[in-house]
Amino acid sequence: MDYEKLYERAKEKISESVDQERFEVPEPEVMNEGDKTIVKNFSKIKDKLRRSEQHMMNFLRRELGVPGKVEGSRAVFQGRITERKVSEKISQYVDEFVICPACGKVDTELVEEDRIKKIKCEACGAKQAARQF
Repeated sequence: MDYEKLYERAKEKISESVDQERFEVPEPEVMNEGDKTIVKNFSKIKDKLRRSEQHMMNFLRRELGVPGKVEGSRAVFQGRITERKVSEKISQYVDEFVICPACGKVDTELVEEDRIKKIKCEACGAKQAARQF
């Protein structure tokens, strides 16, 4: 059998470990306080995505272009940022660092090999280098 046939056969036999319809990223609860933007449920979001606080905050700080820090279970950013913008950046994070580029599942983890972060899929076993920032 050639690779394509084996691949299709394997895909048919793989059981669904996380149903894509069940996977929903919590909507960010954003509130502006003066010149600060607070994501009240940041901890809940990062837990659902199974990613580290540091990695996700580094991404959001860089993409939003503002300094920020974690205070308890919430993220605080300098400047006024709309809820829509925060939501877009979290969706971008999910696309780049959570969803498997090979099979499209969300059963992934970030692993470090030879000082390079990779997305490792627990469903199909694929590994792909993650964008560095």
